[in-house]
Amino acid sequence: APPVTAAADIAPGPAVSPQGGVDWLNSRKPGRYTLQLVGARDPAAVRKFIGDNRLGQPYAIFERPLDGRPWYSLVAGDYPDRKAAVAARDRLPRGLSGFGAWPRTFGSIQKSE
Repeated sequence: APPVTAAADIAPGPAVSPQGGVDWLNSRKPGRYTLQLVGARDPAAVRKFIGDNRLGQPYAIFERPLDGRPWYSLVAGDYPDRKAAVAARDRLPRGLSGFGAWPRTFGSIQKSE
């Protein structure tokens, strides 16, 4: 079989990833929090970020339009409230914390699909 290209395994809307993707994102309670770690136009760049930083599960890549073009965002973790998400952000390894991770509710992601 031919190799799968970077764009081929990113579906429109929240992407299905081996670590959860759309099913994981949609199964979260809307009031709970996650950390958005990084975003990029190229989904391969987001996957490289995951590999380079040895990101642990759970995480997901989702797609939304930005200025009429696809934008891929990476979120990780599931926290009961904003305080817990901020505490988790503060414990991120130096390489990850330098990217300006910010807490957001799963509801804000689920509404953007």
